[in-house]
Amino acid sequence: MNKKKTLLIILIISLVVVLTSCELLMEKPQKPNVKVLLVALDYDKSADFRFTRLDGTIRDAKEMGKALKSLNPSTEVFEMYREGDQPPLFETDDYPTKDKILAKVGSILGTLNENDLFIFYYAGHGYKGSGDLAVASDTAKNVYETLKVKELLDEFNKIDKGHAVLILDSCYSGQFVPSYNFDDKHYNPNLLVFSASSSKQDSYETTISLPYGVKHYHGVFTNLFLEAIGWDHGDGSGEEFDANGVLIKVAGSLKKSPVIQNGTITFSSIFSYVSKRINKQRPFIVRGPIDKVLYSERW
Repeated sequence: MNKKKTLLIILIISLVVVLTSCELLMEKPQKPNVKVLLVALDYDKSADFRFTRLDGTIRDAKEMGKALKSLNPSTEVFEMYREGDQPPLFETDDYPTKDKILAKVGSILGTLNENDLFIFYYAGHGYKGSGDLAVASDTAKNVYETLKVKELLDEFNKIDKGHAVLILDSCYSGQFVPSYNFDDKHYNPNLLVFSASSSKQDSYETTISLPYGVKHYHGVFTNLFLEAIGWDHGDGSGEEFDANGVLIKVAGSLKKSPVIQNGTITFSSIFSYVSKRINKQRPFIVRGPIDKVLYSERW
């Protein structure tokens, strides 16, 4: 064997050793503690003429929680619902009034460590023009309070550890996504906002007809978001509904996400998937921390 071939073989072996050593020395990304707060109202038989009935919000929230927990089984899920067949539960901490939602957000933010991820998901009505959220009243079942955009963002901007993501499936939710300037003192690199529509658009529901006359309702945005993270909510078999058609039991499984890249799912990849497939409304995401990782195979 001549000297050139010998040197080439030595070089190749050395390169393999170096690359293997680098791989072994690469620090495994730390798995975050994930906390999810789900807020949803169905607005059944609303006394407020501004709000029509919504059929998919409770299902949206419950399946979102189940899907996120499938990605990361250690995820803590907190729920704040007002369902059509429930009596008003004014006295409970999880009844979704403005004060109780803000208190719960503040409480969760106070528990975050540096590597933690807090996901806030809302499905319900947004007020035209402002994007403010219609939440439950603490005095009557079919009366609504207003949770203002500024009030919710102000609470989230108190974050000083970890990261938070707001996912909003509501009309005019683009009001939560201002055009940030990186020099703007209001820009928060730890906070990401993902809206279902622009500041001037409605957010729609979709209907899937199932056997036995059952209809499977979802927000169009939420349905695509679930698809993006690999959630197969199936054909309705195995699901159970109450007398109002509200989902009370979910049967589903996690399939391989269509947006997973190099073993990682980011909010940027989810946004791209949803944006390319949605009609009638345009999702928005705050510029900046859009590459937050939701899931990694290396955790």
